[in-house]
Amino acid sequence: MFNLATKTILQIEPTTVCGLECPQCARYFDNQINPLMQSAELTLEDVQQLCPVEWVQGLEKMFMCGTYGEPAAAHDCLEIFRWFRKINPNITLGMNTSGSLRNIEWWQELGTILNQPLDYVVFSIDGLEDTNHVYRRNSNWNKIMNSVQAYITAGGHAHWDMLVFEHNKHQIDQAKELATHMGFSWFRTKYTDRPITKNIQWLKKVPEAIENSTKSDQIICHYETTNQAYLSAQGQWFPCCYIGGKIHYPDTSGQELRGIFNSQDLPQDFKTVHHSGAWTTVWKSWNHRPLSVCLDHCAASREQPKVLNKWKQEIQLH
Repeated sequence: MFNLATKTILQIEPTTVCGLECPQCARYFDNQINPLMQSAELTLEDVQQLCPVEWVQGLEKMFMCGTYGEPAAAHDCLEIFRWFRKINPNITLGMNTSGSLRNIEWWQELGTILNQPLDYVVFSIDGLEDTNHVYRRNSNWNKIMNSVQAYITAGGHAHWDMLVFEHNKHQIDQAKELATHMGFSWFRTKYTDRPITKNIQWLKKVPEAIENSTKSDQIICHYETTNQAYLSAQGQWFPCCYIGGKIHYPDTSGQELRGIFNSQDLPQDFKTVHHSGAWTTVWKSWNHRPLSVCLDHCAASREQPKVLNKWKQEIQLH
């Protein structure tokens, strides 16, 4: 289980830097900056040292997505994409972003790098001009729209992902129409699976998204079923981004993970990291007492025990 050498999809979090203050992000705890968050950023040289060339040559996909940071904030973001494409011309490249950083020229350049048919950028836009900033705090609507248009005009394929809350649920159809008009390839809506803590109770989930007792204790590991690996901004390999994000969280689930993934038991050598006791503990827990992070993100539904899907809708536009 979790053998890195057999993985065909790689997720990289290139930086923990972000200019937004999304209330459910791992950067925040009870509406304040997470005191245990470790600032870090991967350089091109870091990635080259951590990812063996022969492995990169066999990858099907590499995408950047942050648990703490905004990928576009990484200084070497474009250079890392270029390196993967140089080593593996057939690889699919992707990125998840709020679209709130960088200038038009940067997004145009990204569009020329991510120029293969399956390459993409997911823009997380939670509503329209009057609602997106409610969750994506500090975001600038006009800047986001300019970034999107620059990327699409340069030839990039864009996906619109929208988190649905009470404050923006009435705008789904309008957002889909705008996405179609702008040239997005896909439009998706989904519900957050993160809790509403006491200091952000103004953020209301829609009724159908409220958690209930339908989850089982059967774990269907998303990273195992999709054959993914996760590399954190600290240069650490973790079984998944959920663990990589939760391990710095100041609650019981974070304490649980820090007790398992201690510095003495987390070798970073690519060929041996999956042999560590920490990684073994994770997958062995599924048959006895699954870790809370596994139950939060990969517990199967009682009604559909073999289905894990957060998406409310997925619509291909172009």
